[in-house]
Amino acid sequence: MLEQIYTSSKAVTPNPLTNPNQLIFLRDWGAMLLGNYTLLDKIFLDGTQANLGVVGTGSTLLNRARGRHAWGIQSGSSPYAFTIYSADETTGQLEILNPLTSSWQPPNGGLRVGDFIDDEAGLLLRAFWGGGLAKVAKVNLLTGEQIGGLLVLGAAGFPAYTNIAYAGPGKVMACEYGSGLLAIIDYLNWEILQLSTLGGAVRLMAYDSLHDLVIALDLDWHVRLYTLAVVPATLSAPAFYPTASEVTLKVGRKIRMRLTGAAGEPCSGWWVHWQLRTPAQGYLEKTRSQTDADGYAWNYHYGPVAGSGSEIFDVRVVV
Repeated sequence: MLEQIYTSSKAVTPNPLTNPNQLIFLRDWGAMLLGNYTLLDKIFLDGTQANLGVVGTGSTLLNRARGRHAWGIQSGSSPYAFTIYSADETTGQLEILNPLTSSWQPPNGGLRVGDFIDDEAGLLLRAFWGGGLAKVAKVNLLTGEQIGGLLVLGAAGFPAYTNIAYAGPGKVMACEYGSGLLAIIDYLNWEILQLSTLGGAVRLMAYDSLHDLVIALDLDWHVRLYTLAVVPATLSAPAFYPTASEVTLKVGRKIRMRLTGAAGEPCSGWWVHWQLRTPAQGYLEKTRSQTDADGYAWNYHYGPVAGSGSEIFDVRVVV
């Protein structure tokens, strides 16, 4: 679970006709662009809101690499013809982006609010349903060829991922509506880097690339900020590695424990404190060790002579 550090004092007022379905943090603003199929709003972190006007007919708001946004203008019927435009975050002026396409459509229909493009890499990412499972598809912007598809299961096994947000160079986030389950994806190497949870009832999310924070617009319409560092939730019991049923060695034997978050994700970089209960039969090499990238902390135990007794290990983490 990610650590929540802020909740806005004000609640965002939604368009009464259409729920918003795209939230983009714009670096040039230091604020967010909230969009749906009819209206646009500028949202500040304290929940203050300014209406920016009506979305143009056939216009689709897209999340874009490097903390920017773009518009897809589509027309006709399936397969939809569309052109993608960049947008000046200050003036709102549009400029045609390359690569462009007009002869194919993304999986499961035309462009959708919530889609993500990296025009420099020539990619479009889209979350959709397929065979009862949530998928994130990677599509070549030039040809329309789907060149990747990840299954990202949710808390109940059938998630509904809404928007895909920029999360740093080569990375995006997909957040499950309602549960707050968060997947961080390396879309260039096409692998899931982290599965975690925001611990709240999330409607939409964005990434603050200025301060390395996750921004969530929750179901209660308040803005909440989360750090990307995982908060520890579970500390496993110490275990010998490789496994051993008894402490019977005079020489040191490797022992480890694992620290994980609420969604089972590893917690790296945390200090684990080790202690033997008295009366101790042996001794530990370290009184503390740091968890590695997989959440494991290691130590060595020097045990008693065979048959002379057993040990009880205590481990703790200060959060």
